[in-house]
Amino acid sequence: MKARNEKPCVVRRIEDIEILRALAITLVLIEHSVWNLVFDVPWLLRLLRAVPMWCGVDLFFAVSGFVITRGLLPALRDGAPRVVLPRFWLRRAFRLWPASWFWLGLIVLGSVLFRNPPFMGTASLNWRGALAGAFGFANIRFAQNGFGRAYGASFPYWSLSLEEQFYVVLPLLILLARRHLAVVVSLLLLVQMPLAHDRLYFFTRTDGLLWGVLIASSPALSRCGGTVARALAAWPGAGFLVAAVSLAGMSQLSPPFEQSPPFRLGLLAMFAALPVWLAACDADLFAAGRLQPALLWLGSRSYALYLCHVPVFQCAAALSHWWPPAAHLLPDHGELRSALIGLVLLAAAAEFTYRVAETPLRRLGSRLAAPGSDAPAETTRQGQAQ
Repeated sequence: MKARNEKPCVVRRIEDIEILRALAITLVLIEHSVWNLVFDVPWLLRLLRAVPMWCGVDLFFAVSGFVITRGLLPALRDGAPRVVLPRFWLRRAFRLWPASWFWLGLIVLGSVLFRNPPFMGTASLNWRGALAGAFGFANIRFAQNGFGRAYGASFPYWSLSLEEQFYVVLPLLILLARRHLAVVVSLLLLVQMPLAHDRLYFFTRTDGLLWGVLIASSPALSRCGGTVARALAAWPGAGFLVAAVSLAGMSQLSPPFEQSPPFRLGLLAMFAALPVWLAACDADLFAAGRLQPALLWLGSRSYALYLCHVPVFQCAAALSHWWPPAAHLLPDHGELRSALIGLVLLAAAAEFTYRVAETPLRRLGSRLAAPGSDAPAETTRQGQAQ
């Protein structure tokens, strides 16, 4: 019989959550394609001005806060904190760092080898960006240095650093709040909602993450969400409508960077949490028929796609414009040529990262974090969900 503090926490993957991850990464890829993959596409620029898609990262935050809390709460309830917390942090390290460091290393190597033209930024910028990403303060550096070539090709790591910082604080918050976690998180959300956000706060915001925590920690909110989601799931296309409402709300509330009036980011995070609240009950609300396998692939590879998309996009743009064989592929359509090359390279890079750098070491971390426990479900299902 297992000791109480060695009881495995089995968390089943929710396919609706994976589909939301697919939506979030799609929004981010479209947003970042303008500066990194294609050049001078007026219709795409007009679309992104009308419907900003950088808010996809806030959807990621809400999903992450929910998934992590969903697994951590029962683990802390059933086990001793002195055992659960080191194992939780060890699993997170093996889940995040190997693939992250792999791509940071490739970015630095590429910036050293290909200095003319420096399409990924200078080697110096990328060295500093790699250190910030590896040690979890990329969001602070981003707030100080700004976007794009002022930072280097690893600028998306700002959100990963924010999540890593949150993973350190969240278990301590759960232990301090105990049964009152939902109340404490609600108060924190109310405090943040009316704030006017400067550049530093923009890159340290926790609204979306806290909404995810609230969804996972409030039984009343979960019951209500389950009732609504099951009712909506009976109507074909209801999931698409929910996703459209969420995207419309997020995009219209998206403030210009560094100019975040009161309530804007707080309300944006609330719209990002809406589909997560409904997806949490696993009612297949976002089931997508024949598109489902593709969306689940995108969702399961969303972390790998997020890590590699900027350097891959920039390499694709370079190949499209400067590599002679690429010029013979759709020679009169430079932007389409860049997009095709970028999508092929991105799919290959994400699959390689997922299978070689991400999955094996994630499973190793789960085994190391649960010594002596025979918990295959924790190693696979929970690791994949998180």
